[in-house]
Amino acid sequence: MVNATLSAPIGLGDLLTISAAIVDSPWCALGDFNIVIDESESCGGTAEVSHAMAEFREFIRDAGLIHLPFTGSQSSVSAQRKAKGDLAQNVWLAKDLLTKAQALFDEFKDDILLQLVSVVVLNGVLQGGDNGGYDAAAGRIEHTLSSEEAAALILPISSGEIKEAFFDIADDNALGPDGYTSVFFKKAWPEIGEDVCAAVNEFFVSGRLLKQISATVLVLIPKLQMPTQVSDFRPIACCNVLYKAISKILVKRMHKVLHSLIDYSQTTFVPGRSIADNIMLAQELLSGYNQARFPKRCTIKIDIQKAYNSVKWDFLLEALKIFNFPHQFINWIEQCITTAAFSIALNGQLHGFFKGSKGIRQGDPSSPYLFVLVMELFHVLFQLRVQTEGDFQFHWKCEELGILNLCFADDVLHFCVGDVPSVRRIKAVLEEFAVLSGLQANPTKSTVILSKAIRSERQELLDILGFKKAAFQSNTLGCH
Repeated sequence: MVNATLSAPIGLGDLLTISAAIVDSPWCALGDFNIVIDESESCGGTAEVSHAMAEFREFIRDAGLIHLPFTGSQSSVSAQRKAKGDLAQNVWLAKDLLTKAQALFDEFKDDILLQLVSVVVLNGVLQGGDNGGYDAAAGRIEHTLSSEEAAALILPISSGEIKEAFFDIADDNALGPDGYTSVFFKKAWPEIGEDVCAAVNEFFVSGRLLKQISATVLVLIPKLQMPTQVSDFRPIACCNVLYKAISKILVKRMHKVLHSLIDYSQTTFVPGRSIADNIMLAQELLSGYNQARFPKRCTIKIDIQKAYNSVKWDFLLEALKIFNFPHQFINWIEQCITTAAFSIALNGQLHGFFKGSKGIRQGDPSSPYLFVLVMELFHVLFQLRVQTEGDFQFHWKCEELGILNLCFADDVLHFCVGDVPSVRRIKAVLEEFAVLSGLQANPTKSTVILSKAIRSERQELLDILGFKKAAFQSNTLGCH
């Protein structure tokens, strides 16, 4: 399958011509071709458009393709897609493959479209529809790394940095698969320090991480006193000391620039900020909820389900690109998160050895900081939707400061006027972000706080979100 949304330097016609020449098996192309076959699929046109139609028809004929016109209603979504056709080779029809392919596409089209959105949204949504690439997408982000900050992230690693990273690991940290604690490295440093520094530097120079270094033991910590199912356990990653040192070096460098990238709606893990700031602000915004004389207000407390374990790697890496992290640094992060292989500790023994496909490890020093960057894109997406859609109304006391949400690690407080359009917009952004990043709201733990001024719409707002109504309390997220 060929994705037909292209930009210079290679054109759609060039790509499909190359595909026709080198692909032996049946293939098809789907997407927005920005042109139609004839005027019946278009609303008006010009001589230039008619000329382009003729060129497009000629290309289809020369490539041996067949145009498959769209089906369904001309209205609503279908009307918006009239320029989006499908092209297939004759061999598809001869082998009756097209019918099967169409049936499969109809069955799974929602999933396919969601995957396509996941791939292109940072390339388009964050830049307001322009398809100019990730560099253009960065223009939607208010704060990115300067060239000096980016260069500082990839300076050569010194032996002093490496030693500091090892000595910064707590003595009583759990053992990784290699069976060593940081105490061993600290006491033996005069004898092994030079070799250890060489091993760590090998990673930063080569950009490749040995699987033995990134191997991880998962320890299942019960969340309940009497756990009965897998979801009742929290997996904590016990990494090798050598890996932790590498991760700490990356963290120390990220730590220096994080405050310049992250909006003040996030205070957790950001240098110079305190979670108490957001707690006090939340407490102020929640005041008067139990009094009908104040305006209609709604606060939505989002608990992100299996937050660290659910982050999509491609989304995280593209987030780093958008924030202007240098390619070399992104490669270091990619090696750290994608090469991990896991064994599970059960009853004192290790079981299994399997690779992950998404997520960041609880127990990895870099994970909290990477997660903060992911959540910053959530904030940016929310801001963009509020600015462009026009159906959202700010919570009382929030508009002047532009307060949309407050982040507390993997918990988020959303604030809005207590009306249907605003709540629908929040719900839509949550669903969009879930598709992009893999992070979803936990419906059993997420709650809604409605002010007493909201009367007739209360149940409708709860039905839209699918969350439980929480009684007003002043200790939301620890606010006392």
